[in-house]
Amino acid sequence: MKSLSIGAEATVYRNNNYIVKIRTPKKYRISEIDTSIRKSRTKLEKMLLKRIEHLDISPKIHDMSVLPEISDSTICLDEKYAICMEHLEGETLKEAIIKNSTDASYIISLLSDVYKCIGQLHGQQIVHGDLTPNNVLLCSGKVKIIDLGLGKISNKIEDSAVDLYVFERTIMSLAGIVLESMSEAIEAAYINGNVKKGKETLGKLKEVRRRGRKRELNAVG
Repeated sequence: MKSLSIGAEATVYRNNNYIVKIRTPKKYRISEIDTSIRKSRTKLEKMLLKRIEHLDISPKIHDMSVLPEISDSTICLDEKYAICMEHLEGETLKEAIIKNSTDASYIISLLSDVYKCIGQLHGQQIVHGDLTPNNVLLCSGKVKIIDLGLGKISNKIEDSAVDLYVFERTIMSLAGIVLESMSEAIEAAYINGNVKKGKETLGKLKEVRRRGRKRELNAVG
């Protein structure tokens, strides 16, 4: 298997058409606590991916048995700590925005598709927890949300609104994107994805924005 990335929480490998995410032991944690955290986070991430599988907005998970035999004894494929997913080919949302930053109509259309998927995610009462342009892939015209390692189940409107706030802040930092000028199309797309609570979540987002601006002013002052 080829190592693709080593993050704070897990190491990600590619094996042919599959991605394997392994939560490796952390020596700075007490062993029993570390084991419990890795097990619970792996179990939760699998459950979140299964929960939205029917929406086709995330990688599909597979049993470890689909992988060929691995000779590297240092790689532990214990399913309590590892997830096997389909490998998705495509570019990140960040790459797409930077490459097409001068094409306003394309950006509006693209972000509308992305916000619809985020709405679908929130409609399943899932909060991503690390929603950034690097965790959104564009695969043959389809939007895929990846890396739900910090995700959780939540029916709190506030949690979904914070998810949106974090995402829009990272979007606006790219190539001078101004979301306010696209808000009507984006909001309609989000509501289309999150039919039951979309409007309420967007209302809460306005409150979250105000709090964010107030914190920024206080920090400057």
